[in-house]
Amino acid sequence: MTVLGLLVDRWRVDYQWATALGVLAAVAHNFLWHRRWTWRDRPESRSVVTTFITFAAGNGLVSLVGNLVVMRALVGWLHTPAVAANLAAIAICALANYVLADKAVFRDRALLLRPRLFSAWSPGPSGPGNSPPT
Repeated sequence: MTVLGLLVDRWRVDYQWATALGVLAAVAHNFLWHRRWTWRDRPESRSVVTTFITFAAGNGLVSLVGNLVVMRALVGWLHTPAVAANLAAIAICALANYVLADKAVFRDRALLLRPRLFSAWSPGPSGPGNSPPT
């Protein structure tokens, strides 16, 4: 938001370019904070560079496309002030970005190797309908 505000209000950069640059700055900032705080309990199985590229590709794409579409609608068509429109765009994209980061970028790969807790829910000899007669 600060980047967008400075670019639009102080330096008179077009709101679309300012939105794209603001999103890029936010993606880098969010990666650092998510890695340090939100998912610090997750073991790192990939390099920081690989994790960042995955994060930037997923969250960056959602944020960039989502922000540009919402900004075009609110600023371009409805003439909403850029910073207020950006608040709405951030809110709309936040949930999708969180789920994407949790499930794809910072997922706990160790969970994939652990045995299932509820074997009745998994296919195989111990699944439903396969219990020994009583």
